Amino acid sequence: MIKLVISDVDGTLINVGVSEDKPTENMPNAETMQTIVELKKAGYTFGVASGRQYPAVKKLFPEDMLKGMVFCCENGSLVVKDGKVISKTVINRADFEELIADIDKTYPDTQPLISGQEVTYLINPTDEYRNIVENFLHNETVVVSSVDEIKEDIIKVAIFHRSVKEIAEEYKAKWGSKFTVAIAGDMWLDFTLTDKGTGIEKLCKAMEISTDEVMVFGDNFNDIPMLDVAGTAIAMETAKEEVKKHSTDTCTSVAKKCREMLL
Repeated sequence: MIKLVISDVDGTLINVGVSEDKPTENMPNAETMQTIVELKKAGYTFGVASGRQYPAVKKLFPEDMLKGMVFCCENGSLVVKDGKVISKTVINRADFEELIADIDKTYPDTQPLISGQEVTYLINPTDEYRNIVENFLHNETVVVSSVDEIKEDIIKVAIFHRSVKEIAEEYKAKWGSKFTVAIAGDMWLDFTLTDKGTGIEKLCKAMEISTDEVMVFGDNFNDIPMLDVAGTAIAMETAKEEVKKHSTDTCTSVAKKCREMLL
């Protein structure tokens, strides 16, 4: 019996990821919102698993809908239930600084996104990059001139690159022994110590349910770990074939698939 429904955001719960041409599609549509309301009324817990920042993900939903929702953010690095942090996985400071130095040396034109618990740090960002982070991802940001100004614990580092697949294997080879390196979209490469699968497992432990009682929806490579742990794993029809191999079914819409369950 399914008790928890978890959806990825970009390309899954909403139609697109970062879109400079279609900013209105960066929000769940009315059908999706109504379906979430109906799921909650029927006794299901609904949540989001995303590479995005927690405060930014909350902005996708009206305040009255947030009650009872769960969140697995920053690819599992921050897990929140009922507004309380139940898990936070911190990157070793020396590893974080070494990674940032390597990014700056190898791809000086590529700017990192550095995640604390409530804000993301941008190091001397271009206007274009800052606009993407603040106006399309809706992140809470702090601009710094160097990592020395960042005093809090860091839970994720991401690279924004126009052709992320071109650099993914290089960074996995370099950093795969220290980080979980995951493609999180056409333009994002994430570095964490966790993944969405471990985040879902922590949620299940806190809720005292089995992973067999979880239905998840995803479309990208960073969704594979949660597709693997959930009892019911749904991949979007638009997902890459490699991602679909980890699913038990596919769908064209999270809302439509959930309504089948509600009938």
